[in-house]
Amino acid sequence: MKSWLFIIGMIFSSYVSWTEVCQVKEQGTDYIILEFNLKNDGILSVGKYSKTNKNMLQFIENNIDIPKNFTKSDNLILGKIKKGKSVLKVNKLNLSSDYNFNIVYQDKEIEKLTTIKTNTLAFQPYKPSRGIRIKDTEPGCIEFIWNEGKGINRKIIVSNNKYIKIKDGNDYKSGNQKYGVEESKVSDGTYVVFDSKSNKDVKGVKLVDLEYKQYYISVIEYNGEGKYVNYNIDSSLNNPKSVYPKLFPPKALPVNNFEENIFSAKWEKVQGSVFYEIQVAKDKNFNEILEEYNNADVSNSSEFDIWVDDMTIEYYFRVRAISNNDKSDYSNVINVNFGQK
Repeated sequence: MKSWLFIIGMIFSSYVSWTEVCQVKEQGTDYIILEFNLKNDGILSVGKYSKTNKNMLQFIENNIDIPKNFTKSDNLILGKIKKGKSVLKVNKLNLSSDYNFNIVYQDKEIEKLTTIKTNTLAFQPYKPSRGIRIKDTEPGCIEFIWNEGKGINRKIIVSNNKYIKIKDGNDYKSGNQKYGVEESKVSDGTYVVFDSKSNKDVKGVKLVDLEYKQYYISVIEYNGEGKYVNYNIDSSLNNPKSVYPKLFPPKALPVNNFEENIFSAKWEKVQGSVFYEIQVAKDKNFNEILEEYNNADVSNSSEFDIWVDDMTIEYYFRVRAISNNDKSDYSNVINVNFGQK
């Protein structure tokens, strides 16, 4: 694998004034800043050469390789770039290192020097994590495990956005198995919930206090720390993985409204529900369910009138929430006695 750097600049005469160092294009590659020297007479000197005539320098195309014997203590002249060139790709660079890139350019007959400081990344993990499996979902909770890849460490990122974007060189903090912690925020709705660097023996994650919505889980291998961190964001089998937590059950409320052969069943609505189903029975174990109220669809309401034939016996009701992806457990059971109205 080659390490390479993209640099974008503005052109002045036959020299270049570099204004921005771009992120490495190929995931897992690193880049080094090379150092140039400028003497008062405008002549570059480097290594064993005492003087170099700038007019004799060769023009660089889009790619250039760094010599194998080049070290950080050396200076190196790459050459000059033709007017109009805006991208230079520098190959075969060392990993996890800091460098200065000094560039000479001409501005209205005056030669000037500008410096860019940057660093290379660590080696990219060659194999991503895979096989995210959901162990359990409860209301507001998701628990999952995974198979590790070939990074020294891994971060788990959870998002309510389908496309998770992270940047090499950003060592995002972890929320320690909590979603929504501000210091672990990557972007809106996207958070780091786990980092194996501080949890070496943990092989699974359980998130709690989640709202009911779709979440996307990514286990991302990485090497390096701080500004040198390099992620492998390649997709693999079941990584990323989308999942919903289980719906919360509604809370059924005591009956206060009675009419002739009618009682009004009420409950508190829950987030994520599309509609509700109600059961009405003659016993608290729901063995004798009224046929017309056996998981009857009562729409997305929080109240429904129940008609019964016999007001001399007790009834029981419970409800459950239904979403596009799930159904909740039943609510608490409410006893209904017309003699108490």
